[in-house]
Amino acid sequence: MLDATQLFEQQAEDEGILRAPQVISGSGFIAVDGISDKDDPSIHQFVEAFFEKQLQRSDLPPDGWAPIIIRDLRDVRTKLTDVTGDKYSYADLEPSGSRPFSP
Repeated sequence: MLDATQLFEQQAEDEGILRAPQVISGSGFIAVDGISDKDDPSIHQFVEAFFEKQLQRSDLPPDGWAPIIIRDLRDVRTKLTDVTGDKYSYADLEPSGSRPFSP
C-alpha cells in the first residue's frame, strides 16, 4: 500500500502534471520538486483535488499555508512572503544560522 507521499508522486506523474516528481519533507514543510509544462492553475487544481480525495483536512496543520509554485529561485522570497501574509516575517522563515534564500 502506498503512503500519501508515494501516492502523490504516482498520481502527479500518471496524470501528466509532473515528470520525475520528488516529495521533499523537513521540519515544518513539504515541498515537491518536478518538471512540468502545465500552467500554475492546473497544478494548483491537481494539488487541491489530491488534498480533497486523499487527505482529511484534520491531517493538515491548522495554520498551514496554501501551496505555492516556484519556477524561479529569485521568486522564493516574494512567494513565501505572499503566502504567509502578516503572520511571519522573512527572518522567521529562515532557519537560524542559515544563509538567506538566493538563486
